[in-house]
Amino acid sequence: MLLSIVIPSFNRREMLLDTVSRLEREIRWLPEIMATKLEFIVADNCSVDGTREAITRAATVVVRYEYFNEHLDIAESIDRAVRLGNGRYIWIIGDDDYI
Repeated sequence: MLLSIVIPSFNRREMLLDTVSRLEREIRWLPEIMATKLEFIVADNCSVDGTREAITRAATVVVRYEYFNEHLDIAESIDRAVRLGNGRYIWIIGDDDYI
């Protein structure tokens, strides 16, 4: 794995869906060999707004969804999310980032 794209999120289902959708559009132009070197990880910081259901229905790229059973502060959440990545490089994207 070359690049892990990690998106920490907490109760921002709609913003997260928009961010994932924009990322999907951006990677479509990549050659297939490059697309296979990416992983998308959504790290859900104990959301209760239906994030899990929404992301599994809406994502067209393979997204690894990880749910944290306890709510963490932002630094802990990002740290745990980064440790989930298998890529040589990690790219952290906020669930509200406009890409």
